[in-house]
Amino acid sequence: MLRFGMIQISVATDKGNFGVRHSFQPGMNIIRAENWRGKSTILTSMIYALGLEGMFSPSQDVPLPHVLTRYIDQAGGNANVTESWVSLEITNGKGETTTVSRPIVSSRDRHLITVRPGAVLANPNNEEPSTDYFVRTPRSVVSDLGFHKFLAEFMEWSLPKAAQFDGRSEE
Repeated sequence: MLRFGMIQISVATDKGNFGVRHSFQPGMNIIRAENWRGKSTILTSMIYALGLEGMFSPSQDVPLPHVLTRYIDQAGGNANVTESWVSLEITNGKGETTTVSRPIVSSRDRHLITVRPGAVLANPNNEEPSTDYFVRTPRSVVSDLGFHKFLAEFMEWSLPKAAQFDGRSEE
């Protein structure tokens, strides 16, 4: 089981900082808004934060819109994105919460996901140490430093061994 707590999307531009924070309640949540208000951006950002964007396509490109990757439209001209991040609090079936953060536009490698125990967005004074895991690279499901191995263990999933194209199983 995986429950979502809070998501924060942060964007730094040459004209200031922008962002959104949204909390999810236990149970089913319905995200309703007019067109072009960010519903798909929130959901895609959640998928991206968990390193699951590969299910959209094999492309290594960031699947997020220009407001998080290039520019934000403003009346006085575009604000160019200089850095952007997404952070997501997740809770497993045992009630343990952790916060995952992933860069969208940054000098930091976007194949790294930073994991910090606890609800960091809800409790910014959390001083638990963080761990970086890699994602969307070979062995990220089986390596101790692979994010999807961490996520499977966090969710208490036992993943099957996948056969390789040459018939060997992934160790």
